[in-house]
Amino acid sequence: MSEQNLESVRRGIELFNAGDAAGFAELATEDFVWVPALPGAVTGGRYVGRDGIDRYFSEVAETWERLAVECDQLRDRDDVVVLLGRAVGRGVGSGADVETPFGFVAKFRGARLAAVDAFLDYGETLSAAGLA
Repeated sequence: MSEQNLESVRRGIELFNAGDAAGFAELATEDFVWVPALPGAVTGGRYVGRDGIDRYFSEVAETWERLAVECDQLRDRDDVVVLLGRAVGRGVGSGADVETPFGFVAKFRGARLAAVDAFLDYGETLSAAGLA
């Protein structure tokens, strides 16, 4: 199961970076919960289910000329995968380039993503995963 989860996270990153909400949704449970790390960049809060995925991808596209997740390290434990890497992008309005530490904790239910909690701090990411 662990290698399958790692591959799902890799695929999810590819789909996110491509702006493919429909493809990403295929990896997720119907009640998937997304808690973004950049609440100032989008409306903030939690994004739930397919509607939440669509809304989040739409808000990212409106806010960012480009936004990508770059993976430096993946760790897995049971039904959790932790990513440590960077978020790299350019704002639509400002044209400012952004590169910041970025991490997330992806929780699985069976073979599907059930939740992603994202952070701008590696320590917070590891703590949320119980790996601190």
